[in-house]
Amino acid sequence: MTTKLKIPKIRFKEFSWEWEEKKLWEVSQVITKWTTPSYFSKTWIKFIKIECLNDNIIDNSKCLFISDEIHNKELKRSILEENDLLFAIAWATIWKCTIVKKENLPSNTNQALSIIRLKNNISHDYVLSILKSVQMRKYILLNISVWAQPNLNLEQMWNFNLNLPSLPEQQKISQFLSSVDEKIEKIKEKKKNIEDYKKWVMQKIFNQEIRFKDENWEEFGEWEEKSLGKLSKITTWSSNREDSNLDWEYTFFDRSEDIRTSNIYLFDCEAIIVPWEWQRFMPKYFIGKFDLHQRSYAIMNFENLNWRFLYYYIIQNQNYFLSQAVGSTVKSLRLPMFQKMPINLPTLKEQEKIADFLSGIDEKIEKVSDELEKMEEFKKGLLQGMFV
Repeated sequence: MTTKLKIPKIRFKEFSWEWEEKKLWEVSQVITKWTTPSYFSKTWIKFIKIECLNDNIIDNSKCLFISDEIHNKELKRSILEENDLLFAIAWATIWKCTIVKKENLPSNTNQALSIIRLKNNISHDYVLSILKSVQMRKYILLNISVWAQPNLNLEQMWNFNLNLPSLPEQQKISQFLSSVDEKIEKIKEKKKNIEDYKKWVMQKIFNQEIRFKDENWEEFGEWEEKSLGKLSKITTWSSNREDSNLDWEYTFFDRSEDIRTSNIYLFDCEAIIVPWEWQRFMPKYFIGKFDLHQRSYAIMNFENLNWRFLYYYIIQNQNYFLSQAVGSTVKSLRLPMFQKMPINLPTLKEQEKIADFLSGIDEKIEKVSDELEKMEEFKKGLLQGMFV
């Protein structure tokens, strides 16, 4: 078979040979799938579903189990081996992929995951990087079949084109990308640790297990419970999502987590916006001109109240909204119940101390998030430049 020769934009200087373009079936021993077993059991052979794929690993805790008999007879064709690549070819999770490790065995899988078993002279880490690349995503978009569920068939997997350098260069690329992935994982872990600390310390603060002191290291006064409606003005409006766009002048708040725009503004003030109909009542803070959806509340005109303190207080006490909301599929919170929300209120000076402290943690989270975004963009650029 005639092969096309190509050279990538980004390359390690010790390599100069042109790359060969091949079909996936040319570099694989097996590309297959199987089916769901007739029954599951409580034995020790893992059955891997799409839900078990979590980034670069297989989450064994989410696996089902099958018997030895089903594993070795009924599903003999889909018995997994170490270094097999699993690629999701069906449903909303199409494009998820991972490598089977020794700790995942013995195991089996179903028809939603294709099994790609590469030949000995091919780096499985390198091919996994290609399967996760923009090149593969474009291929999926061009070839995907959409019926009841989107899917790729095995023939489409066989005919996927990938460009191959020599095995040493494959290994060099995959090792380099692995080091980038390790850095990304460390940043993710750092971010999670700060977020976990923030959750812990917020609970301690609002339970008054951690207290702040004034400039003379004296304790502040006792906290006082007041209703939200007596501390602020709470209002809603009649705008609909259809009245919004993506590129108009004024910010538009509705019950979704994304922020849209409007060509009018109804308010020009400092406000905390909380959706009153949704599964999560997550607040947003805003200062300036904005439009408001009919299913959102705007809290404004704060009296003896630091808005940042209130913002964090609402985040910490969302259970109040859930306990007072009505409805089964979509929860909704009526204005009287919103106004009655009890706020355990310290002095204004302590509110400011609490708000400054938590804002400082948020700044650290934002800084790490920016670092993560830059690292992921760096990897994206590498994947686009290192593969042809």
